[in-house]
Amino acid sequence: MPACKTFLLYKIKRANFVASMWKNANLPERCRFQPEDNGWVMQDGLYHIKWFEGEQVPQSVHQAIIGILAKRITQIFSGNDVIRNLPASSALTTDEYMMSLLEQEICYRSAVFIGVDYSNWSDFIFDERQAEGRPSYHLNELPGVPEELASSMYF
Repeated sequence: MPACKTFLLYKIKRANFVASMWKNANLPERCRFQPEDNGWVMQDGLYHIKWFEGEQVPQSVHQAIIGILAKRITQIFSGNDVIRNLPASSALTTDEYMMSLLEQEICYRSAVFIGVDYSNWSDFIFDERQAEGRPSYHLNELPGVPEELASSMYF
């Protein structure tokens, strides 16, 4: 399944922006486009990648997956649990890259990892855990997960 439309749109905009900068590197005014209009967002004086519009996973889908898995697994945690236990002043609450690294480490160390197909993020953790013989599954492999729910989980 292809990437979502807004994710792909912002990726194309960023690639176009960078290509334009390289193309005009020898000119006094290299930037002909505004970064904010091309897949970047300014936060605290720094540019950060704008990955997509809206929520990455709709809350209804997230809650449905957690509900299904919680019936079979005694201790299940998600990224929301990480955020809930961080101090409000923590840089992790605003730095998506650092939060992603923390989530990857937690998933890597967990007793069991459940990832989604077609996700480089999930595949990285899956491969590391498989190399060590640690239990890892794709969401669509689990019994009881509706096919339409598992097939909608691509990032």
